[in-house]
Amino acid sequence: MASEVGCNREHESNQEGDSESKDNEDDYVIDGTVKYKTDTSIWRELPESAWGYVPFKTISIESVEVSQVGWYPLREEIYTLLTNVSATTLLMNFYSRNVARRLLQTISFGLRSALILVELSKGIDKKPILHPSQLMKFDVVAYMGEMSMFSNDLLAALDSHYTLLTVSKE
Repeated sequence: MASEVGCNREHESNQEGDSESKDNEDDYVIDGTVKYKTDTSIWRELPESAWGYVPFKTISIESVEVSQVGWYPLREEIYTLLTNVSATTLLMNFYSRNVARRLLQTISFGLRSALILVELSKGIDKKPILHPSQLMKFDVVAYMGEMSMFSNDLLAALDSHYTLLTVSKE
């Protein structure tokens, strides 16, 4: 069984088409979804009302995908759900490094896991996303984003005894 956890955003369009209007927090609906797949082609959504009844601790979850919508924080229910999840692969699209750090502390990983980080922010945050002790769990760590943001993460990785570094520009 594979699992995907994400946040979706629905935005009410501005009727007047005013491009300079500020987005109002009330215009957004932040919503978490859990989807599962029993074969290779069909994803089915698990209603939030059923989340508490699924024994995530006993299910082998292959993949978790978390997408932060803009700078909006994830709902606490998402973190609560993910405390029961142990995954092999995590794909994370994020704007806030604090959200990324919290997610990495929330989800459990076995040895030889894969982590794919897609950083969408442009600001500078000097604290690394991963601590060297967390790096030991991952066989693969892929990073996409501003390389200036990744420098502290890279230095933390180089301090680890488990580092193989490959850099490619796309």
